[in-house]
Amino acid sequence: MEGPKVLKRTITPEIRASRERDMETVLDNYRENLRDHGVTDEAAIERFVSEERSKMQKEYESLDNGDCSSNIYHTPTDWEGIASGMKDQELEDEEEMSM
Repeated sequence: MEGPKVLKRTITPEIRASRERDMETVLDNYRENLRDHGVTDEAAIERFVSEERSKMQKEYESLDNGDCSSNIYHTPTDWEGIASGMKDQELEDEEEMSM
């Protein structure tokens, strides 16, 4: 007896392009949220965005492979907390550079 069948989805170039557009829109909103919460270090913002992009791509890969039972990617909601941590890191970096 074979195991359960897994539905694998064919990802067309149109689907891929749509995902990329949607993902870039979301990531642009993330950048804006961080700036609105006082983060000024653009390199830190881009590191955060890059990490979130990777997480989103893993979620897509999981779904494409038929895993509909888990939600790998969780949208950040505590922007104040995220921004606070990033601003604290900015201050630490500035202090280290002035020593």
